[in-house]
Amino acid sequence: MDQKKAKIITFGISKGGCSKTTSAGITAHLLSQDAKVLAVDIE
Repeated sequence: MDQKKAKIITFGISKGGCSKTTSAGITAHLLSQDAKVLAVDIE
């Protein structure tokens, strides 16, 4: 059985209002076209 390893991508910028959620959402959407994606947004 061919197993794939999980990849973790983080967006960590302490400054507020710099579109972290938007960037993470767009990245998750683009990655979901080729694989399963779990996106978590934590403040």
